[in-house]
Amino acid sequence: MSKTKFQNRWVENAANKEALLKITKIAQRGGVLKKEHSPYGITDKGLIDFRGLRLNSMDIKKLKVKDADLSFSEFHDTFIERSKFNNVVFHQTDFSKFRDIGNEFTNVYFLKCKFIEASIGYKGTRFQLSFLEDCNFRRATFTRAEFTNCKITNCKLNGMDFFGSSFENCSFIGEYKDLWFRGGYPHPEDKKDFGRAKRNKMKNVSFEEATLIYLLLVITVICQQLNFQKQVYINISTIGRKDSKS
Repeated sequence: MSKTKFQNRWVENAANKEALLKITKIAQRGGVLKKEHSPYGITDKGLIDFRGLRLNSMDIKKLKVKDADLSFSEFHDTFIERSKFNNVVFHQTDFSKFRDIGNEFTNVYFLKCKFIEASIGYKGTRFQLSFLEDCNFRRATFTRAEFTNCKITNCKLNGMDFFGSSFENCSFIGEYKDLWFRGGYPHPEDKKDFGRAKRNKMKNVSFEEATLIYLLLVITVICQQLNFQKQVYINISTIGRKDSKS
């Protein structure tokens, strides 16, 4: 079934429209999306079928979604705040211009999703045990997202400054250009604007299967007694994948 058909099925009849209205109210007011909220039951992968939902240009707060498939859905220009997604699939989901505020994504699979001009990681959103594959982050911005045990594969991240984001036990696969990894915020006053960021130690972060062109590591060293902050810039021009034949 095409993306358009998945989306149009929600307005095919009165019953489906009523189901969509209930889901929208739960998303806006906060609550748990359950099996009984979907007229389509369970997918062949054992997930609640919420594929094709259009939840554009709205405020979503304190929503909990577990064991669900939200592929082919749209969250364009939507604020998502303090919500939790556990064991959820997002395939070809549109997050363009969405605003991410203090959410938790655990065991979530993002495949071919659009994050164009999205704002990610405000108030320390957590991505845990998750996969991001072939996603487009063109003109997106990061604040202080926390990535733990994640795999990032062939995503469009060229020129990305991860700002106050942190990575631990993560791996990058594919080709990436002009990536900025910092130890924390670039300026002390950023803490007042965005809150305390988790120190980015880049612990167990693997680039073994990646080609990196102009990688910039900004290592921040802070001496508390002198209230002094020094940033060391490490510019790595090119790191290529090892040729298996050599």
